[in-house]
Amino acid sequence: MKPEFKIILTGIGASIVSILLQWFFNYYVLVKLGDWTMALNQKFLVHQTTTLDVLLLNYFPIIIAGIFIVGGVLQTKQYRKFILWTSFSIIIMMILGFVVGLITWTTEGAVSPLLQQYIKYQPFKNYWTIFITLGVLIPLIIKYLKRIKK
Repeated sequence: MKPEFKIILTGIGASIVSILLQWFFNYYVLVKLGDWTMALNQKFLVHQTTTLDVLLLNYFPIIIAGIFIVGGVLQTKQYRKFILWTSFSIIIMMILGFVVGLITWTTEGAVSPLLQQYIKYQPFKNYWTIFITLGVLIPLIIKYLKRIKK
């Protein structure tokens, strides 16, 4: 089998795993996020993800597979390692997004001024898109810089 097909098939498999992990994360972690932040900081974070966020999280392995194929890196083992590093980077950036949210989010997104002051809303619609994109781009930039050194 051609290495390009191996990378694409691995990317599709990784995307399926990413979809399942995102489902798990949404239904078991984000549901309890407000309770956790309320217990720790007396702030209830209300988060909102866009379609672009969901697409980036679900299909970043296929996007990276395309970058690997166009870049001429056709080693499946190296691709798998890179997907793991990118997943780790996205998780770190999401945690950083929540930490920044605890500090900077405001009550200005409220539908009603009668809502409690401890409810915090994200500052703009594509807040999570920035952190997810950075999570994908940081490993790509590091890999590119290492490739230039060689």
